[in-house]
Amino acid sequence: MTSKYLKTALLCACLSTSLICAAPSYADAANELPTVSVSGYAEEKVAPDTAYITVGMSTTAATAKEARMQNDTIMNRVQHSALSLGIAQKDMKTKNFTVYPTYDKNQKINGYSVSNDLELKVTDFTLISKLIAKAMQDGANDISGVHFTTEKADMVRSNLIKTAIYNGKQTAQAAAEATGHRLGDVKSITINGNSPSYTAAANMFSLRAAKKSITINGNSPSYKATVDMFSLRAAKMETSTPIEPGTNTLSESVEVVYYLQ
Repeated sequence: MTSKYLKTALLCACLSTSLICAAPSYADAANELPTVSVSGYAEEKVAPDTAYITVGMSTTAATAKEARMQNDTIMNRVQHSALSLGIAQKDMKTKNFTVYPTYDKNQKINGYSVSNDLELKVTDFTLISKLIAKAMQDGANDISGVHFTTEKADMVRSNLIKTAIYNGKQTAQAAAEATGHRLGDVKSITINGNSPSYTAAANMFSLRAAKKSITINGNSPSYKATVDMFSLRAAKMETSTPIEPGTNTLSESVEVVYYLQ
């Protein structure tokens, strides 16, 4: 009998201890502050400050040596012309150089082809048309991939992140006031980093509170900017080739979670 009472007493003691240990977790959940989660977005149209042009040449001859020598002659002219127009040596880079055999209908080698592509970095956009025209005069038969970029993109993105966080905070402040709260400290920040894809997501935010939630969706049109591209298979031209840099749209979006007081 004594043993039975002892076991019952020990069981009650264990249950009491478990309830006491579990009490703080219930208390923490009850005291947890409500939060508001917002998305902030910012974008800026930026005029490009740098262009990259790829000038290429493909030659075919009976031997690899002949094909390479013909190619070298023309590409050396292209390089010298670029230098004469003010393009620095450091702004020239070989993107591709290949040597490969050609075959007849019986799949026997009947010659060799050599391709050489030279990328030119240009900061003076008035030179682009001149470079294209001169390269064609020198004998280049493949001019492609003229594209524009912004060298200061990192600085622009840093400012966009700051603006996106500020915009998100304004939304959070409005949501807090509308629900009778004060905006507290930041719980977390997530930077989505839309750039350099130049695509922005729709704005939206949601408000979460203990045992209740309010969700507000504010959809706005998405923005997308394409980088200007130019492709030309060389043909004889006597007029200036029009090249327009346009603008690129850089964007950043963030998600910030604030405590509500």
